[in-house]
Amino acid sequence: MSMNIAQLEQAWLEAETAADAAKREAVRASEELARRNLKVVDAAEIKVLMSNVEQAKQRRDEAEQIASAAFDQLWQAKGQWSVHA
Repeated sequence: MSMNIAQLEQAWLEAETAADAAKREAVRASEELARRNLKVVDAAEIKVLMSNVEQAKQRRDEAEQIASAAFDQLWQAKGQWSVHA
């Protein structure tokens, strides 16, 4: 059982790392959009940047959900392991 918990813990840590990377990507995309809005640029470029921001936020949200689910699995496994120990 401890091997399963170790695997779940590793999966959770990897999911958290991916979520952190997705958060950084969303922040960078938002910052780029803000910088471009301060300059005179064409509307098409702004639309592309806005789309990039939305996609980055969606990836962030999905990564956070995966990390949360991985943590829940780990927590459940630890709870079951302690009951059986």
